[in-house]
Amino acid sequence: MKRNRRKTCSCVWKCKKRNLNGSLLWKEELAADYQQQVDDTFIFGYRCCMKKNGIKARYPFNSSG
Repeated sequence: MKRNRRKTCSCVWKCKKRNLNGSLLWKEELAADYQQQVDDTFIFGYRCCMKKNGIKARYPFNSSG
């Protein structure tokens, strides 16, 4: 009986650990994606502001990043 309980506890702990690691990776990916969206929005707003005010860029914008 004790042996089965240990196996069950060990298995449950491993599953929880996997889920925790997966959620941490998911949160990091989500944060990176959010930051990329913020950067893209800033650049878009910057370009629109320059165009609206007739400001020419010294160097042409490169879309490859």
